[in-house]
Amino acid sequence: MAKLSVTDLTGSSVGELDVADDVFAADVKEHLLWEVVRFQRAAKRAGTASTKGRAEINRTKAKLQAEGHGQRPSRLAAQQRVPRRRRGARPS
Repeated sequence: MAKLSVTDLTGSSVGELDVADDVFAADVKEHLLWEVVRFQRAAKRAGTASTKGRAEINRTKAKLQAEGHGQRPSRLAAQQRVPRRRRGARPS
């Protein structure tokens, strides 16, 4: 059996503890260890993404349109229609 030293919060040795060799002397599987580390890092990052909503932007140009909808007219503009193309090539 392997022996581990037990220390208190100040760092001084308090005693020893016997542990089973079949648990603590096993080979380390690096792939499984990496999976656990990757999972813990991802869990720490979860829930931190944020975008501004309508209440957070009052009369500002910070976010004129909802995300992912392409080009839209400004909500502050007097004319709410998208201007039509007047010049350029026309499809035939």
